[in-house]
Amino acid sequence: MSNQIQALRHAVSRQRRMAGDLNGRVHSVFRHAVNFLMEDDCFVTLMLSGKPLCPEGIVVSPDVFLRQTAGMLQLSADGLLPFKQGEAVCLKENWLLSKAFAIDLNGAESVELSLSGCAVSDVVQQRLTQWLPEQLDKHGLLTGLRRDACCDHENIPAFREGLLETMSQPDLDRAVRFEIFSRQLNQFIGLGEGLTPSGDDFLVGLLWALWVGEADRLPGFETFLYAVRSILHKTNDISAQMLRFAIRKRFTEPLISLARVSDPTDCAEAFKRIAAFGHTSGFDTLCGLLVGLKTTERIAYSFLKSAPTASNHA
Repeated sequence: MSNQIQALRHAVSRQRRMAGDLNGRVHSVFRHAVNFLMEDDCFVTLMLSGKPLCPEGIVVSPDVFLRQTAGMLQLSADGLLPFKQGEAVCLKENWLLSKAFAIDLNGAESVELSLSGCAVSDVVQQRLTQWLPEQLDKHGLLTGLRRDACCDHENIPAFREGLLETMSQPDLDRAVRFEIFSRQLNQFIGLGEGLTPSGDDFLVGLLWALWVGEADRLPGFETFLYAVRSILHKTNDISAQMLRFAIRKRFTEPLISLARVSDPTDCAEAFKRIAAFGHTSGFDTLCGLLVGLKTTERIAYSFLKSAPTASNHA
């Protein structure tokens, strides 16, 4: 009989849970998380408490996967999360079932990880412009893409201007717009090493800022999202999933928390929580976020400039 484990929190969408049995398999196993690839080509991720919740994630206490040996908590022989790659799983309304485990979502806190805007995005940009280069320099990480994003070196300013211009032109042919976006995005997708390459993390931050900056009001925004979808095959499954969530305005808990900051003095703590993700993933995401905010700060101005006035109609 499967070991029953009570989930503490989850962000599994109601639509998926209520759609009937959803089968899948273990995709990847890590010390603190395991990804299940379901038949709808979307992950469900099981993670240990203390780690930030991600879209379609389930949080459980680490105690349930630890064993007592000589008075000390030790890892099991199969790792902290004892699942096998390829092992079958099934999502059944409020349960995630495998051969050995039954994860109970009943009674767990349900968390919505969908972005709804950011009331202090201008303050976030101002604080991040100063905070990010200092922290990257402190950690010896102010190099490559991170240096270019923070210091406006190399092609970043041209990318920023080209992105907004292409997205803003109402009469630009959709195929031309798509080709330009694809060329721009290919500079980043899959760039760098790591479980989630730096360029992919950068694009997640960029998408966060575009949503926050209301770039979806621009005529070319949907084409931009389509262009992102079209190149996801050029990176790994985990990065691709992360970007699919971002396309749908869904982000990890620290990024959602940043969007909900109301007191500007809380910005630095929010930045730290994002930066703590992975070796450089959090910093790379913040770099994309900064570039995106610098791009979208002109959107409101563009709309004000083009809005009809009394003198326009006189």
